[in-house]
Amino acid sequence: MSLRAQFFIPIVGSQKENVYKILNGEDVNIEDPLADIDVGIVFSYDINDVDGRYRLYGDIYNDLVEIFPRLDLVFLQEKHSVFQTEAILGMYIR
Repeated sequence: MSLRAQFFIPIVGSQKENVYKILNGEDVNIEDPLADIDVGIVFSYDINDVDGRYRLYGDIYNDLVEIFPRLDLVFLQEKHSVFQTEAILGMYIR
């Protein structure tokens, strides 16, 4: 199985407008020291079948943290349905 399978990224939380600005090349200043950028990833395959999920997480985190400071990354397939529902209401990156 290729780890390069398709996935989409819902952006949720209080910083989703700042994410949109970052993706459009605008500078942002997150003043709240407790605020982070919540990024959830949904894969097109069952991540339970992936050996070394921690490496996959680390690789994706390292790539995205260069774009999004204060990144909070989650694999949504591993999260509670309430959190998954919140992601449905988010902004999507493909």
